[in-house]
Amino acid sequence: MRQQEQELMDLIQVFEQQVPLRVQEFKKQCRQDQHKFAQPHQLQQKQYQLLQQQIQQVHLQQQQELLRWALFWEYRKLVNKDETMRLSVPGLDDGDEDDD
Repeated sequence: MRQQEQELMDLIQVFEQQVPLRVQEFKKQCRQDQHKFAQPHQLQQKQYQLLQQQIQQVHLQQQQELLRWALFWEYRKLVNKDETMRLSVPGLDDGDEDDD
C-alpha cells in the first residue's frame, strides 16, 4: 500500500511538472499559428479585396467591349454615309470617265 501511494505521489509530481511545460508549449504553438494563419476578419478582407479587383476587371472589360462596338458602329455609319453620298451625287457614275 505504501508503495502504491509513493508511485501515485511520484506520478502527481511528474504531472505537476509536465503540465506547465505542456501549457507553455501549447501557448507558444498558438502564437506561431496566429502569425502563420490570417485572422478570419483579415482573410475576409483579403477575399473582399480580391473580389473587388475581379469586379473592376470585369467592368473594364465590359467598357472596352462597348467602346469597340461603338467605334465599329460609328465606322459603319461613316462608310454607309460615304457610299450613300457617292451614289446620290448627280453626275457621278461608277468611275468610267470616257464620255464620247
